[in-house]
Amino acid sequence: MGIKRTTSEKAVLGALLATAEAQRKLVLTDLGYIGESAVRHARQSHSYKDQTGNLTSSIGYVVYEDDKPIQMSQFERVVGTDTNTQQNGSEVGRQFAEQVAKVAKQKHKLVIVAGMEYAEAVQAKGYEVLQGAIILAKNLLKRWYPNAKFEER
Repeated sequence: MGIKRTTSEKAVLGALLATAEAQRKLVLTDLGYIGESAVRHARQSHSYKDQTGNLTSSIGYVVYEDDKPIQMSQFERVVGTDTNTQQNGSEVGRQFAEQVAKVAKQKHKLVIVAGMEYAEAVQAKGYEVLQGAIILAKNLLKRWYPNAKFEER
């Protein structure tokens, strides 16, 4: 006794495409959730005194698909104690995320940044800037997507 197909090829292909689309949307939603969680952690747990507000303002994330931004944090502007700054940390963070995304070659990318040029120096002095947020993001990614690739810059 043989097996006879009763479903058309078109219906099978349609079901496969619908499943792939649902998976794509899930990945993008998950990356957005991880980005939001990481940014919230970084902004709430930083240990530095942000005099201008620029460093905290430059913290954010962007989710990319095929090098197009799909979702991003607000890069919400924080006002520090020194209001004479000429820089806009929010804009610096957004631009830095775009630069980082251009280097990575994955189809789906979550870019988490502290965009001010001195962020690394502040972190190197022992202050919490972004490291805890990156650890949180990696742990969530490893749990949900064990084969995910990580790049730190």
